Amino acid sequence: ATLRPGARVAIEPAVPCNACEQCLAGRANLCLHVRFLGTPPIDGIFEQYHLMPEHACIPIPDAMSLAEAALLEPLGVALHAVRLARLDVGDTVAILGAGPIGIVTLLAARAAGAGRVLMTDPVPERLALAERLGAHAVLSPRDGDAVEWILRQTGGRGVDASFEAAGDQEAITHACLAPRRGGRALFIGIPSTDEVAIPIHLVRNRELCMQHVRRSNREVDRCIGMIAEGRIDVKPLVTHVLPLGGVAEALRLVHTRAEGVMKPIIQPNPDLAVD
Repeated sequence: ATLRPGARVAIEPAVPCNACEQCLAGRANLCLHVRFLGTPPIDGIFEQYHLMPEHACIPIPDAMSLAEAALLEPLGVALHAVRLARLDVGDTVAILGAGPIGIVTLLAARAAGAGRVLMTDPVPERLALAERLGAHAVLSPRDGDAVEWILRQTGGRGVDASFEAAGDQEAITHACLAPRRGGRALFIGIPSTDEVAIPIHLVRNRELCMQHVRRSNREVDRCIGMIAEGRIDVKPLVTHVLPLGGVAEALRLVHTRAEGVMKPIIQPNPDLAVD
């Protein structure tokens, strides 16, 4: 064992088998036998104590807060998505959805050198946060057609890459229609249905590269480094801190998008500061 008692760690929620074809190929996020916290039948971690394999407990720097550590997993999803997008410095990007995943995708895209980031979301508080964290322009779909707006913002060209981060049909359609010819559309959101519609002829005629994103792939160390170096700040995403008994309230806030919620943090031990 290398971890000392009382060490501050981040938890990697995915425990791959490290023996299947995908694990051996370096794609542990596609493990055939992965155990992922909070994915039935695997329980989540809304509890004061939980036993994890040592390799899933990653030490964090002394200067990193536990709230920042709790956001390493969603940030890892964003870094993985941006890596798959193969962004070049100066690329234009559209992000459809400004929830937690959309916001960390904004942070990751800016850190990768994106020249202009456009974001859409129906929640005004989320759009305001996106602007504060570096989005160059934002739009609520209630205020106009998102695709027409993106095309106007790019002089009719379309973006180099779109990221769908909402998991609904509208965002999926917009992600397919926003890129330029030969561009890229990446799908991060998880739809509630088994099937969605794709505007196949427009996608085919533009020869879009369509890439799906499944969680992240060993990005925790890179996430820790980027936060420690000040290249990414995830603290503004934490909008609520609740005790262990407030789990139901936290889920209500997320489900209803109430009180400007972005990312609630559960504090199981009131004597252990999260910020």
